[in-house]
Amino acid sequence: MREHAYVEVAQLSAMSGPGIIFFELMPNLLPYLAATLVNAVSSAILASIGLEVLGLGAIDSPTLGMTLYWVNFNAAMING
Repeated sequence: MREHAYVEVAQLSAMSGPGIIFFELMPNLLPYLAATLVNAVSSAILASIGLEVLGLGAIDSPTLGMTLYWVNFNAAMING
């Protein structure tokens, strides 16, 4: 992105390095940063559920992972 014309114009107008990053590059990077944030949050939620299904969470907390753990532990699907 540093090869784009608007970055070169900002350099020629004596804009500082951090100024170029925040005012020229950041608006173009925001969609990618937002998508990365959404992906990271959803991955963290799924990882938390996965660890709780394995029994590595707080036993007394009423979460989706612990619900699935107790269903698996008590063989609710097999026993009907």
